[in-house]
Amino acid sequence: MIYNPKLSGGTERYDTADADIKAILDSHNVDNLIAVLARLGPLKMEIVDREFPSHPDNIKGTTLQQLIKGKTQGNSALQDGLLGLSHGPLKSDVIKVHDAMIIGSSTKDSILHEITLELTPRESNLLAYVYHKIYKAKLWQRIREAESGDSKELLQAVFDPRRQLLPASNTTDAMQLTIDDVQSLNRISASHSQKEKRHMFISILTGRTRPHLARISKMYQEKYGKSLSQLVQSQLEGDYRSALLFVAQGINTSPKYPPDLDPRALRDARRLEETMAGVGINKDILAMRVLRAHWSRERMDSLIEAFPHVNEKHLQLRDRVTGKGEKGMLGKLRIGNYGQAVNEFKFLILVLISEFEG
Repeated sequence: MIYNPKLSGGTERYDTADADIKAILDSHNVDNLIAVLARLGPLKMEIVDREFPSHPDNIKGTTLQQLIKGKTQGNSALQDGLLGLSHGPLKSDVIKVHDAMIIGSSTKDSILHEITLELTPRESNLLAYVYHKIYKAKLWQRIREAESGDSKELLQAVFDPRRQLLPASNTTDAMQLTIDDVQSLNRISASHSQKEKRHMFISILTGRTRPHLARISKMYQEKYGKSLSQLVQSQLEGDYRSALLFVAQGINTSPKYPPDLDPRALRDARRLEETMAGVGINKDILAMRVLRAHWSRERMDSLIEAFPHVNEKHLQLRDRVTGKGEKGMLGKLRIGNYGQAVNEFKFLILVLISEFEG
């Protein structure tokens, strides 16, 4: 999800900007700060972030990010989540992509794939533009220098400035392209070359519109008895498989679920459940996934609707976070003596699930 306030209309100021900045400055604890920041939509957040250092009540002239770091010392997951919130959706994605490439981590591929693989050409160009504005470097060049292997090829495909999504809106051959793509995917499944398979799957899954991919998935299922996810699972290996499964799972529909549920919401709900399951919780990834949904009310509503369908106890997302039942997230977080830091992080996640004012 990409959001660009400059292209979305709206005013340069809003009536409560002054009051919101004062509320941030007057926040006596982290919970107050979370509550104020989380109610701001993307446009309001950009204005608050820009005007915060020069506000008359901000005597020290600190930036919003400096204030957040000062209030969240010693709680890296909470700090990372609040900084992402303060940056807004687009800048936060840019920073996440940069850090994943340059710093690297065990969750690097998940971060890169979830942020980039479903971008339209317009969105990827916008992300690359903001990347250049922040880091004074071309994202395309940074990918070539910093990445290797699987991620490099995938990211190069997504951020290729020549990339176009087919079929074009004015074409009359959409059905023929669907037939051709289905046949191509079936033919390539007989190949013994992983390189050829990767090239075919990447070109189709990053080079077609969502409605077209849905038609491919439906036709392939009807003709060959396999979903797009099953095809990717059976034909690809390693990181390519997990990366392109992310795309395919956002396309597949299943008779197991209500037909009005967005496949992307079901996929994202499963990933959120996986993040909260197991012995430990990756709080950084949890915060990133919830925050990226938070910026779009429609996306968050779909995620909340889908969540009970993907966990064995059919818990609502809010109940899963608060720790209802023996396998609740709160119980997991209480392993060890985290104290107040845990409660503040849990509060951040709960507030992000709630609606912002816009």
